[in-house]
Amino acid sequence: MRSVSRYLVSQLESQTDQVSIGGTVPRTESDARSHVQAGGGRGEPQEVRWARVLDAVARLTGAGATVVREDLQDRVPDHFVMADPEGNEFCVV
Repeated sequence: MRSVSRYLVSQLESQTDQVSIGGTVPRTESDARSHVQAGGGRGEPQEVRWARVLDAVARLTGAGATVVREDLQDRVPDHFVMADPEGNEFCVV
């Protein structure tokens, strides 16, 4: 099973206490994606949550990750799919 680069995780965790790394969500039997929880999650107001997500994406990009895509839910920004330098994908929620 793949996991997010420990370097990227350490970069994100060292800069804020608003981040946690979740488990993996299998996409196929041989593949899974980690989730980076940036803030209080979907239970907080969208504008607060999305600002934290954008901040996390900027810090992760600065640490070497790349944005794969931005996903929408009901035409509202919901999360980013990113990849670490080794190509392991993860979501920033």
